[in-house]
Amino acid sequence: LFVSYGAEVVECDGVGEDKKHLRLSVTHDGKIIRKGIAFSQKYWVEKLIPGTKIDLVYTLEVNEWKNNKDLQLMVKEIRYSKNK
Repeated sequence: LFVSYGAEVVECDGVGEDKKHLRLSVTHDGKIIRKGIAFSQKYWVEKLIPGTKIDLVYTLEVNEWKNNKDLQLMVKEIRYSKNK
């Protein structure tokens, strides 16, 4: 498991049946933008807007789609960050 404190939401939306999963992109210290998925975390879809600072617990996985491979965050937990 990995933890990132103070990641900034770049974009997010609901995906899947009934949009019950959260797909998001985050940056950390303005450097790298990573895409992630949080299964069954529909709650956050309406709560997160670009610029929101969050802490994440996640694993890493290679996502392969149409012969493209990309490193993706498999988000386990999210909370609002105390880091401003």
